[in-house]
Amino acid sequence: DNGGKAKALNYILPHINTEFVMELDADDWLDPDATLIVGDILRTIDKEVSVLYGNLRTWKQSSINNIRYKGIAIGKQIRNKAELLSYQFPLGPRIYRTNLLKSNKGFPIVEFENGRMYEDVSLLNHLLTKGNLLYRDFTIYNVREHGSSITKKNHPNWNDFLKYLN
Repeated sequence: DNGGKAKALNYILPHINTEFVMELDADDWLDPDATLIVGDILRTIDKEVSVLYGNLRTWKQSSINNIRYKGIAIGKQIRNKAELLSYQFPLGPRIYRTNLLKSNKGFPIVEFENGRMYEDVSLLNHLLTKGNLLYRDFTIYNVREHGSSITKKNHPNWNDFLKYLN
């Protein structure tokens, strides 16, 4: 049963025993050297960091055989809720400190869309109260944009979602 990404991640969370965990959407992919690059960065960050993120390489898919490179969306540092909510694209890659995910009991399942949309924003908003979201200039995460994306189909619901955000 497809209960959404948040429920799936919450199901597996008790079985994760690493200090950090990276979220990867089903239609996205990582560069071959991603673990080496991320590992080098993680060795240098402070204990106050709850989430590490960087840049996103974007691709546009118009049909099964037509995918084209769009470019790199350069991230920026987020320090508060207002900056999080005004961020122009999803934070990515999202590399979470596992113990903070576990202490939060995973991804919040809010009433909005049964927790199936913007679950990352709900969690990031909470993690801002527990530590820092840390931007570093690195690109390992590839995002495939396509018309069947649940977020693309439901983007007008953003204002409705904000009513559920604490």
